[in-house]
Amino acid sequence: MSANEYLEEAAYQHIKNKIVRREIFPGSRILQEKIVQETGISRTPVYQAILRLKHEGYVDLLPKRGATVVNPTAKEILDVFEFRIFIETDLVRRVCPIISDECLDEIEYYANEQERLYTTHDIQTFNDLNRKFHTTLCKESNNMYYEKFLQELFNKTDIFLLFYDRYIMLSPEESATLREHKQIMSALRARDTDACVRYVREHIETTRKHLDIFMPMKNSPEPQIK
Repeated sequence: MSANEYLEEAAYQHIKNKIVRREIFPGSRILQEKIVQETGISRTPVYQAILRLKHEGYVDLLPKRGATVVNPTAKEILDVFEFRIFIETDLVRRVCPIISDECLDEIEYYANEQERLYTTHDIQTFNDLNRKFHTTLCKESNNMYYEKFLQELFNKTDIFLLFYDRYIMLSPEESATLREHKQIMSALRARDTDACVRYVREHIETTRKHLDIFMPMKNSPEPQIK
């Protein structure tokens, strides 16, 4: 790693950690000069780090406002989860009958690691493992576009989970994520395609419903995914 790459990585981790720790919130500006002062890193690596975060879905670059933490609308969030259902159910329908034991073991490892660190409230690591749990199946599909599209969708959903997911308020026994991942694993092990498709759909819908932004208000209908 070159000196410039090292500085860019350091700036990237600094900004991302501030987002992950909720020190800066959706819609808030990311002031380059402040990052330069906090890190001692020059403007160019800081700007490159911001571009990287933009590519990953954490940051918007807006005219006259500069860099801001993304602030998705409820409609945008609904659209992303709807498309995840479309992609992931099609993926498991294709892969479930032919999945290898090696792939199953890898996915189960990610599920077990999530359960192991659940009580640490390390949201970023938990979300990284969650992404791996869902995208590892892509290797079995023999189609590179599943992973391409899923990674782009997770770049969007990760920011929703960081700010709106209530999982840290629940015990492991109450966690829908842990329970539903076990259901998906069980269906995959049995090569039960219909059950796996059903569990994946239910899991993505449950994740969306548990976001604070979608918790139903009194006398207000809950948004629906068709």
